[in-house]
Amino acid sequence: MASIIKKKVKKHTYYYLVESARVNGKPRIVNQKYLGTANDIATAVDLKTDSIPDPEYSTVLDFGAVCALFDIAERIGVRNVINAHAGKRPQGLPVGDSILLASLNRAAHPKSKNGFFSWFNKTVLHNQFSSANKKNLCPDAL
Repeated sequence: MASIIKKKVKKHTYYYLVESARVNGKPRIVNQKYLGTANDIATAVDLKTDSIPDPEYSTVLDFGAVCALFDIAERIGVRNVINAHAGKRPQGLPVGDSILLASLNRAAHPKSKNGFFSWFNKTVLHNQFSSANKKNLCPDAL
């Protein structure tokens, strides 16, 4: 575990980043890095924050509930069970993927067939299902 400690040498105070660990059952410093005085640290922080450019854009995606539900579905093998019992489709996503995505939508943020694809694009699921598009996700909503 890392922490910052200060050491006084004569009239001056110096700061160190130290990592501690148990050695033979006793806590010991296993790594130590000199950071400098308080003024040195403040100067370094000012230089660093001045050199960081402002972001040009950001993408905000729905993550928490969608990923939790997707993880549970993957652990219990929902897609595999559905695909084993449903035949293969000639094109597009497998039936198991389509049903899983629809159920995640209904559980996390219910949308109509027309709004489904826009919800899908605002989640992290579009990274997992890269072959999904509006045509094969909701063909009858076009």
